[in-house]
Amino acid sequence: MPSKAASKLFRSHRKQIACAIARQIQQAVPPYRDVDALSLARNVDGVLKAVQRLLAGEDERAVFEVLDALRAQRLQHGFSESDFLVAVLCGLPVIRRFFANRASSIEVGMRFFEEIEAILIPLYGQWVASDISAFEDTATDPDHESPFHNVATEPSAGAEQLLNFRIVTIEEIADDPVTLPFIEAS
Repeated sequence: MPSKAASKLFRSHRKQIACAIARQIQQAVPPYRDVDALSLARNVDGVLKAVQRLLAGEDERAVFEVLDALRAQRLQHGFSESDFLVAVLCGLPVIRRFFANRASSIEVGMRFFEEIEAILIPLYGQWVASDISAFEDTATDPDHESPFHNVATEPSAGAEQLLNFRIVTIEEIADDPVTLPFIEAS
């Protein structure tokens, strides 16, 4: 369980973190560049709200429900599983940078991030594993295809794009006219 201080810092900046993660997703996952920035920030905020509830002691079902709904929506609009999985993982470097920049020291920030990371990585793994298990349970059905069937065979972003990956900070979105009204509506 993360410390109260880590949870409070996360909670008090949740919308800014959501906007920075949305921007990170749009930079890292090309199909998301066509998604409205404010809409994407609201989607990410929905995930972060569920994570915030998890950090407060609730179970993981809310996080899984939000992720499942967003994944279904994205797949329906032509996104691939790998696009969605990369988008989900884009939040971790933004959250790490947020804690490093906003905590009382870098050491404290890294401790805060590690507290939350220790929850999120196994949580994401459990979420992915539940889909793989569901696939394995129905693998005898010839019409059933794994939700992750094409992740390994889809073209990747390419080495050049991956080498140029840059982490977005919440400071970069502070004056963004698209997301500022969303942030200030807290």
